[in-house]
Amino acid sequence: MCHEDLNQKAELTLKDVVATMIKKYFPRLKLSQRVLFEASPFAIFLGMHIPHGDPLLVHMMMLHEIRSKPIFEMGRFSFDIQGTQLDFGETKYILICGLKVGPYVDLLYDGKGQSNSQLRARLFPDISDSRLWLKDLEDLIMSSNSSALKDEDVVMLIQLVFMLKGLHGRDVKTGNPAAVYKLADNIDDWNRFAWGTYFWKYTSRMMRGMFEKIEEFRQFKQANPESKKGHKYIVPGFMLLFKIWILETFPEATMFYIRTPTELPRMRAWRSKTPLNWEQCCRIINVSVPNNQPINVVANPEELMLPFYVRYVNWTLNPVESSPRQHSLVPNSPPHVESLARRRMYKSEIETSTIESATNAYSSQHLETSYMSNDTSRLTKKKKTSTKALVKRLIGVVAELTSKVDRELQKKDVPETNVELDGGFQEEEEMVNEEEEEKYQHHTYFNYDDIETHGLEGEFGPTPTHVEQSSDVGEDHTKEMTPIGRPQRKRGVPWFQRTPFIVV
Repeated sequence: MCHEDLNQKAELTLKDVVATMIKKYFPRLKLSQRVLFEASPFAIFLGMHIPHGDPLLVHMMMLHEIRSKPIFEMGRFSFDIQGTQLDFGETKYILICGLKVGPYVDLLYDGKGQSNSQLRARLFPDISDSRLWLKDLEDLIMSSNSSALKDEDVVMLIQLVFMLKGLHGRDVKTGNPAAVYKLADNIDDWNRFAWGTYFWKYTSRMMRGMFEKIEEFRQFKQANPESKKGHKYIVPGFMLLFKIWILETFPEATMFYIRTPTELPRMRAWRSKTPLNWEQCCRIINVSVPNNQPINVVANPEELMLPFYVRYVNWTLNPVESSPRQHSLVPNSPPHVESLARRRMYKSEIETSTIESATNAYSSQHLETSYMSNDTSRLTKKKKTSTKALVKRLIGVVAELTSKVDRELQKKDVPETNVELDGGFQEEEEMVNEEEEEKYQHHTYFNYDDIETHGLEGEFGPTPTHVEQSSDVGEDHTKEMTPIGRPQRKRGVPWFQRTPFIVV
């Protein structure tokens, strides 16, 4: 199903006002507050040159939408441009915005509930939840009272208004969802929240309604050909990214926009020369114009290595789902599921995945192999931890045996031709450093009492009987290992490695 009239003009209003918010509030940040904002999920908007909204271009593209059940169920949008089919979905949305992905939580759910938020009670103690509007948050930012607030509260306040009005497109005379206040109470939860997933879900839901709005007005004009009523409609959500995708798809857009390819993510790369009129919009999406064949928007080699895109690919390729969270942001809120592997993708793992994927050819096929093998790398880490535990046990036993044997030799006063007792004790002191071992084990604790029950092998595999100096300490329990807890200075082989002994 598609629209019959591709020249149906309309007055579209896009509710997201990102440019206004950046110009109005970001300059008010003091240096200390700007440092805090740079650590927030919306730091990528700092210093960003927002192009004009150009709702005409968005409306014109939506006139070419093809509505089919399979594509609709996949949550994607398909467009027919003079016989060329183009697709827009979550992958392109995330690639352009660079926001974090993860489990979806509906922050608008139970919007009339009590917030019980410490931040909300601290900033607006005299206003009830039912009377607290988005405008009150804006007024507090612009008032002189904001100078008396803590830097953390000012930064969170600006983020709340930026998210609700700038990206969501909510009206200033609407209430604020209780779940948003609850999320804002914890800065760590706020920073870890999957804003990319959230705004894609919300914006795509708003975009789906555009097809019906266009079709309804077309039918109205057919039934009332003499009516002078113009078509006006409003679309909330973070629609700027959809317009950036249009500009990325058609090379002719560079005639009316300035593009800086080095600016990433891509929403930062575009700036306007002048607002577009209807004829210019038609020219941009006209594939008959020379050198204006549509470009498939995919990640380039540099983008494939960016942490946000690495995380997105991991999130997309991992199909494992766990049970719902034990608690939700809002009581009685609908549960959501998330992957076990996805919950463990913290910063260090993202950087590791980035380095590993850099060794592949810059292609999605090779990346998939790298990311699907991520679970294997985690198992290897567990195995390494187990091997380190074995090494630590072995060090303790050897140190104890060293002390016992040395005492026996001193009692018998038997000279040892190839042994330097002082050197042996020095080696023991060099090996066993409990403070450094604790750091090396990363808070892993072991029960040494089970040695009598399980022996040195325990559940880690057989204990190596041949000890040989190696730089691969703790790599794998199948390798030959040395009972040395940290790098050693160059010296002769210690006596206990040359003297056979039996563990009793």
